[in-house]
Amino acid sequence: MFKGWRMKRKVERRRRDFARKVDGLEKAYPTIDWKPFRDITGFFADRSLSSVEEQAFLYRLAAAAPADAQVIEIGSWLGQGTCTLAAPLRGNAARCYAVDAFACWSDTPGENAHYRRLLDQVSPGRSQLQIFEAHVARFGLEKRIQVVQGDSRQAAGRLPLKPASADLVFIDGGHDLETVRLDVANYLPFLKPGGVAAFHDFSSTCGVPEALWEAIRAGTFADLLGIHGSLIAFRKA
Repeated sequence: MFKGWRMKRKVERRRRDFARKVDGLEKAYPTIDWKPFRDITGFFADRSLSSVEEQAFLYRLAAAAPADAQVIEIGSWLGQGTCTLAAPLRGNAARCYAVDAFACWSDTPGENAHYRRLLDQVSPGRSQLQIFEAHVARFGLEKRIQVVQGDSRQAAGRLPLKPASADLVFIDGGHDLETVRLDVANYLPFLKPGGVAAFHDFSSTCGVPEALWEAIRAGTFADLLGIHGSLIAFRKA
C-alpha cells in the first residue's frame, strides 16, 4: 500500500511539473496551440520515455510544418511521439506515418525484458499495437496517423510516399550503429530539400551519435535547428 501511495505521489509531482513547463511554453511561443500538447503530455506523464523539453521541441517542429505535411516517424512505441507529431499538423491531407514492428522487441541486449515490463505496467494482456491504437484513438488522430508495421529496413518500401515528398522525418528506432545508418540511408531520401530530420538519443553511447556524424560529414544537412535534451534536428541540404 505504501509503495502504491509513493508511486501515486511521484506521478502527481511529475504531472504538476509538466503543467508548469507547458505554462512556460505557452508564454514563450504564443502563436502555437499548446492545448493538444498539454493533453498528450499529461496523459503520458507516468509512462514517458523522453523529457517534456524534447517532446515540446518535436511538437514545435511539427507545428512549423506546412499545411498537408507528410511526416515519418521511425520507432513509435506506445504512440506518445506519434501523437505529439500528428496533433499540430494542419490540413486534411496531413499524415504521420508510424513505422514500427509493434512486436515489443529490441535488438539491444537487455532491452526486451525492460520493454515487456513497461508494456505490462501500462495494460497487461494487450499487445503493443493494441495499446498504440487505443492511444491514437484517445486523441482522435486515427485519420491523421497511418501505421506502417514492420522492421524499419523493410517498411521503407511500404511507405506510400515518393522520394523528396516528406516534410519531417523523426528517427527513433533501433539504436545500434548499423540500424541507424540504414534508417538514415532508407528514410532521408523521402525528405524534401529543406525538410527537417530529427533524431532522438544523439547524446547517448549507442550508435546514434556516430551515424549522425557520418551524415554530417557527408554534407546531408544544411542547418542545425536545435538541441533539446537528447533530441537534435537539422534542415536537409
